[in-house]
Amino acid sequence: MKFLLAFVCLVIAVSQSLAQIQVNYNWGSSKEAVKEAKSDLLISESDGLLKYKTKINDKGAVQEYYFDQDKLIKVQYTLINSKEDLVSVWETFKQVESSINTNYKTKSEDIGKRKLIDEDTKAEMKKIARGSSRHDIKWQDSLTKTELVVFSFAMNPRTIINILPQKIPERTSASSISSSSETKEKQSPTTKNEKITIKRSFGKSYYYQGQKLNHRDLYNLTLNVPESYTMMYNSKRDETIASVIGAIGGAMFGYNFAQAFLQSAADYEPTVGLIGLGLIGVSVSFDIGGDKKRYKGVRIYNSKVN
Repeated sequence: MKFLLAFVCLVIAVSQSLAQIQVNYNWGSSKEAVKEAKSDLLISESDGLLKYKTKINDKGAVQEYYFDQDKLIKVQYTLINSKEDLVSVWETFKQVESSINTNYKTKSEDIGKRKLIDEDTKAEMKKIARGSSRHDIKWQDSLTKTELVVFSFAMNPRTIINILPQKIPERTSASSISSSSETKEKQSPTTKNEKITIKRSFGKSYYYQGQKLNHRDLYNLTLNVPESYTMMYNSKRDETIASVIGAIGGAMFGYNFAQAFLQSAADYEPTVGLIGLGLIGVSVSFDIGGDKKRYKGVRIYNSKVN
């Protein structure tokens, strides 16, 4: 849950000031126009996405620009890995809310949920940290709609701000849009080019924009598709368990196998080796489970692509 504060600061984004959260963008701008205007570190780029790494109040943050046919259709801020306690996370969430309020007249929120959090902050925020609850606020005007969300997936709490245009303007210059298009549900990829390709040979390999992906790449790519990211998290967890158990099992079997050559048949005891083999079998089971979860995560991700 400590990710939350970081995000909050992220919303502050470029200027690092809560009062300067930008909710109105030049919708329809080209990717190159956005790149020219940015000074933060570019950490990922594709036809449909620019992802920047930045720091807000010394907290790591990710700022993403989504494009459809080279037209800006969505901006998202994600602040993660905050070291703030749960109560501070909620206080920061309210600070960000206050800064966004100044940009809009129309706002919607689950007042009942808000009251519960305010009255019992620790308990309700723990629910959010466990992934069993979330809270969001929505704003809109004639041009833009914004959503501020605090939630958690795979025990990785975060706060996200989604900013989208009410309608994509027609292109009138190089920095605006030539046609209107609908954006999909929040936190989803937006272009056909963002699908992950699955290739099978001896196992499964994953490719994005022609480049082979490792597990960390899949983590980063699915960050904003919570259901897919959860699968990737669980896949990594299973494979870590498999590695640990497999290493222990292999060591036990190897030791026992060596003993077979050093001891007489009467003195040799195969129990340790058999236990080692059993652990290796368990590790294989976890490894297969991790592979299945990763594959499912990719399928979920691709289902969110237009």
